[in-house]
Amino acid sequence: MRKNGRRKLAKINNRKKAVIICVEAILILIIIFCFTKIVVWATCSMVESDKNSKLNEEVVKIYREDRSDNVDIYEEKEEEEEAKTTYIDFDKLEEINNDIVGWIIIDGTNINYPILQTSNNDFYLHNNYMKEYSQSGSIFLDYRCDLFNDKATVIYGHNMTDGKMFHELTKIYNHELGDSVKIEIYTKEKDYIFNVISTFMIMPDEFSLECNFKDLVNRSIYNFEFGNVDENRIVALYTCNITADKRIIVYGALCNK
Repeated sequence: MRKNGRRKLAKINNRKKAVIICVEAILILIIIFCFTKIVVWATCSMVESDKNSKLNEEVVKIYREDRSDNVDIYEEKEEEEEAKTTYIDFDKLEEINNDIVGWIIIDGTNINYPILQTSNNDFYLHNNYMKEYSQSGSIFLDYRCDLFNDKATVIYGHNMTDGKMFHELTKIYNHELGDSVKIEIYTKEKDYIFNVISTFMIMPDEFSLECNFKDLVNRSIYNFEFGNVDENRIVALYTCNITADKRIIVYGALCNK
């Protein structure tokens, strides 16, 4: 009887050990699988980031090498008001992609990108200016906006962990650029300077194309020095926060010359 009992107990223990070994093996396989996925994802992200950086370098080359023969956009004289101040060759940009409608630059950041617009807000969320799939997407204008002919113009961009696209809007949100910040936007027809008037964070469902100048200024987390601006010509730069559960918005108003 005792021997039988010991045999049964040994069988039970062996079964338990077998189950434990199986569970451990499954857990190890899951860990290996997850680790492999992370490595593949990280590698792909690095490769894509490098590719996007090179693509942006290529499109930035369309700048004229010598900017000295252009009228200073900040000190334009009255008799030169009609002079074309842009230093970007939009004809060449249109040959690359006729969805390119402008260019945005913010000094003190690495934001220096073409602005695209198509018939929806989905395509350029995950495609670059060459119309190739990209996690970084593009900087793009809301399809409902008529570029700077509407009271509010909305421009979107991802907050990429590699620091690209609209990531460095966080410098404005964190007040790293101070109280006076300019947003330069160039189009084929005209150049625009917007002074930052406000920045704050919202939930995704809070955003609206409608905006009121005084409300924006009052809601800002900082008091920006924006000077003489057109309260009826607003640009909104829109990106997500680092956890992607909220949205950071930087608002600018057109600078009156």
